[in-house]
Amino acid sequence: MKPLVYLQILDSSLRYLAVHPRNHGILDREELVFDLEILSDRQITNVALLQSRLDALVREKKWRQAKAYVLLINDFVVIKEESVPAQLNEDEVRDYLRLQMNDAIRIPFENPVFDYDLLERDEEEQKLVLVAYPGDSIEDYKKILQGARLRPEVADVASLSLYRLAGRQGLISSEAGEHNLILQLEPYSMNMTMFHRDQPTFSRDSYS
Repeated sequence: MKPLVYLQILDSSLRYLAVHPRNHGILDREELVFDLEILSDRQITNVALLQSRLDALVREKKWRQAKAYVLLINDFVVIKEESVPAQLNEDEVRDYLRLQMNDAIRIPFENPVFDYDLLERDEEEQKLVLVAYPGDSIEDYKKILQGARLRPEVADVASLSLYRLAGRQGLISSEAGEHNLILQLEPYSMNMTMFHRDQPTFSRDSYS
């Protein structure tokens, strides 16, 4: 039985976590540190190095065709509150957002992949939180995983994943009006993401 493989790509390293697909016990975890950077301006630039090391790792661990989950870099996530007409159903909301993307809804990149959650609804409109990410970046991750004979399953934003983990550990305040701040610390950067009523409200990155 193949494990579930979780991956995070950093400036000059690759973190991995392998868990049992049924009981989710940790089977293996490590961080592979490279001599050269694989990210530049927070984008994957040394694809050959990353691909070769990931290929070797998959062969060594016998992970071929294992389901892979990758954490996306926080820098490019866009979090916005938007309003849509009240009469739209769930499928129509998604189509409406897709049509309005980069027109009425301004996103600073082309080909966004997005998801949303409903915040509240009244007779005139639905308020929702929109989370968008560059689709081209997700495709780059997908190609690298497939090139290593892994099966891409989920691409997740790191800050959202950490929030869910903190919630399962009982670290999130559920009191009315409370906000929760998730800090993600790396050797040369920090991400701050604020949540309210289990929804992200803003995300900021800083670098040293």
